[in-house]
Amino acid sequence: MSYIFNLSQPYFYPNFVICISYHGYYDIMVRITIIKSLRTELLQAADACGELLWELPLFSEYHKDITSKIADLKNANYHGASSIKAGLFLQEFVGKIPFAHLDIAGTAFLSKPGFWLAAEGATGFGVRLLIEYLKNLTIT
Repeated sequence: MSYIFNLSQPYFYPNFVICISYHGYYDIMVRITIIKSLRTELLQAADACGELLWELPLFSEYHKDITSKIADLKNANYHGASSIKAGLFLQEFVGKIPFAHLDIAGTAFLSKPGFWLAAEGATGFGVRLLIEYLKNLTIT
């Protein structure tokens, strides 16, 4: 996620940011967001396409784990709560822009069929969710 972009530039101010990354070890996609409207829209899209989402809080107590002695922030060497820490890292860059951090680590590849997907191997998890979300997006 460190390659993101500089959201402080006046010419680049998106309506929302959705980051997809690979940090945790869950059988369902972890979603971290703090803006209620984005949260609701993503949950509705997940229900419509059959992908499972689970929300994690952004506990400020973990912020110390993304600080660095060398740089302002680090996005590496997380020991536990890595999805939350990655969300906190992203939050540092988005400012007031609504964002969601989608962690696909446990869902991107299945060694055996799961209860929510009857196939093994690469799942494409999150693609259906984003397509459903974007289909329902109203451009203003």
